[in-house]
Order: sequence, then structure tokens, then C-alpha cells
Amino acid sequence: MTSDRKRLHHVVCWAWYAHLKPWIRLTGETAETTAKSLAATMGLLAVHDEIQEEVYQQIVSVLSGQDPKFEDYTKLEKVLAVFYEDIRMFPAGHVLIREAAKDTVIDVPKPVGQECTIPIPIPKGFQIVVDMVGVLLGTLKNLKSTSHRGDM
Repeated sequence: MTSDRKRLHHVVCWAWYAHLKPWIRLTGETAETTAKSLAATMGLLAVHDEIQEEVYQQIVSVLSGQDPKFEDYTKLEKVLAVFYEDIRMFPAGHVLIREAAKDTVIDVPKPVGQECTIPIPIPKGFQIVVDMVGVLLGTLKNLKSTSHRGDM
């Protein structure tokens, strides 16, 4: 690996940590989830050379050969976009659990091709468990069925 590519990996890891630092301080958690997400990010960058190059060029442009400073983090928009795409596609946790703070109604869309939604009342205090993998797979299925792109 060239020194430039090592620098890319160093900055991506650094930016990932900077993004999570407040959460780490708050909870003390992240070992497995951070490792999984960072590995997926590096894997996606390795597979998508063109995106890796865009991220690399932005890092070179922002850092200008200097070591990164915390203030540089907000300027690395493409790095952050890669992280968000990674955690969207490969959630570190497989479920999301939330408790309703007040009575509410969730409008759940019907399957593709059917109009309208199904209203589901959620009472205050009710816990909702969302299958993150199912959400992603459902989204991908819908994208494939409505996409004009041939690569999906």
C-alpha cells in the first residue's frame, strides 16, 4: 500500500472516530459496532475505486499535506457521506427499539403498486422494535422494482 493510501485509511479512521467521539464519551460503548462499521466502510471504499478516489482527493485538498485537526472534520463531507451510506446499508445493530413518548399514529405504506397507507395507532409507552435489516432489504427491493438503473 502506498503512503498516500495509508494516509487515506488513517484519515478515514480518524474522521470516523471524531464522528463517534461524543457518543463514546456518553456511553462508553462502540467496540464491536465501530469495528464492524469501519470494516464495512473500508470494504466499500476498496470495491468502489471511483468513490475512494473522490474521498482521497477531498482529504488531500482539505488537509494540504498536514496532519488532520479536529476542525478539519466538518470539511470532509465525502468521508461523512461514505460513513452514512455504510451505516445505512450495513447497520451495526440489527434492531432499533424506541418507546412512544405520546399517543401517535404511524402511516405504513402498502406494498409497491398499491396506493394509500395503513394507519397504525401507537399508544404512549408502547415499545416499537424495527428490524433494520428488513427495512434495508425492503428499501432495496422497492428501489430495484422502480429503478431505471441497470446496475441495481
